[in-house]
Amino acid sequence: MASGPYIPAKNSQYQAWLLNFSTVITANPSNYGLTSTDAATIAAAYNTWHTAYIAATTPSTRTSATVAAMATAKASSLITARTYAQIIQNNAGVSDTNKAAAGLTVRATGRTPIPAPTNVPILSIAALQVGVSQVAYRNSANPTSKQKPYGSIQIQYVYYAAPTTPPVDGDAATNSAIATKSPFLFTTPTGDAGKTIYMFARFQTRRGLTGPWSAALQFTAP
Repeated sequence: MASGPYIPAKNSQYQAWLLNFSTVITANPSNYGLTSTDAATIAAAYNTWHTAYIAATTPSTRTSATVAAMATAKASSLITARTYAQIIQNNAGVSDTNKAAAGLTVRATGRTPIPAPTNVPILSIAALQVGVSQVAYRNSANPTSKQKPYGSIQIQYVYYAAPTTPPVDGDAATNSAIATKSPFLFTTPTGDAGKTIYMFARFQTRRGLTGPWSAALQFTAP
């Protein structure tokens, strides 16, 4: 895709750009939302410029007069090229592929959506107190840092209190909460003191996309 200013300033590069611009539009004007008359107008602007450019850059014909004529032809052709380039650029019906083929800059249409996280949290106990426990979490891809995965703003965590069969993940849990900082406080629910707690967590984006569940953190609530 084209990048930077789409019309080059250097004459030799402008010659190549304008030739391409005219050629692709003449080949199929409808691809650019234009007509054959529009294509002919662009081609005429190119031909006038090209004739002046050749005369001013060929040693045997290069004079102050031909150089001046080239400058005049360039100014005139630029008006035509910019006018049609703007029309094409603003036409949502013209594909990015065709815009790039014509030498135009393809504009970004929006931000790339942040995908769901792929890393899992690593849970650990920072401190156990009666009624309240401190639980820490780290990114499995960088366990020495508190930094969350790209795009994640928090974790969603769930827990099971002394289930008959130890759970394998958090999908069936009905107790769910959110934590943005590490460590976070987990308040032991009434009646769960002394029970074995199984906790799972997963990273979550601002749009609510979630990653895979962590391994179980198992501890006895004081």
